[in-house]
Amino acid sequence: MSEQSAIAPAIARAVERLVNPQVYRPPNIDVAARLEAGGYTRQVAGPDFDRVVEGFRRAFETRNGGVLLIGPVGCGKTTAVRAMFSRPIILPVYDRVVMRSMLPEAEDGNDYKHAHESRTVVLDDIGSEPEISLWGVKVRAVAEWVMAWYDWHAVGGHPGRLCVTTNIGQKSLDELAACNLYGDRVVSRLLSMCVVVRLTGRDHRRPLGMV
Repeated sequence: MSEQSAIAPAIARAVERLVNPQVYRPPNIDVAARLEAGGYTRQVAGPDFDRVVEGFRRAFETRNGGVLLIGPVGCGKTTAVRAMFSRPIILPVYDRVVMRSMLPEAEDGNDYKHAHESRTVVLDDIGSEPEISLWGVKVRAVAEWVMAWYDWHAVGGHPGRLCVTTNIGQKSLDELAACNLYGDRVVSRLLSMCVVVRLTGRDHRRPLGMV
């Protein structure tokens, strides 16, 4: 291939980015430096730090890419996401009030049902959510919310990144689909939107002691 023929595609891509604002431009972010500055440090995270850095780097290669952080309790999954993003909306799904307010039927003004329209949302600790009922019918609030996010961002094209943390799936991603909360349809959508990052660190929370 001649030098001229090699340069031509690069010029075409550059022109396309200038004339078409819809062309995605990955952010120029030093992922490692931002994580460190936000409190998720290599010293504490150990080998997990490089995995998290690579996960976010790959996520930022696409317009709506997020991360699915899988790992044991206390290994720093939520801390990593908080360090990476400025003021993300964090939905602790183990909170029954949050779960109810994520539903489409929730009253406006005090709910999270419109959070799927935001730029960065964290579904924190999926798999730990309590069972809730609406008018006597059991509802899978997280599953419904993920479907809404997928339709709004992945299908609708609105910018936004979804990050998810969970203890489920440490051995196999099949555990997520088999936990009777999500199923293949929801897991498939999650995997199409998130880079999977498996963490193996220990529990960094320090007990206060015993008396």
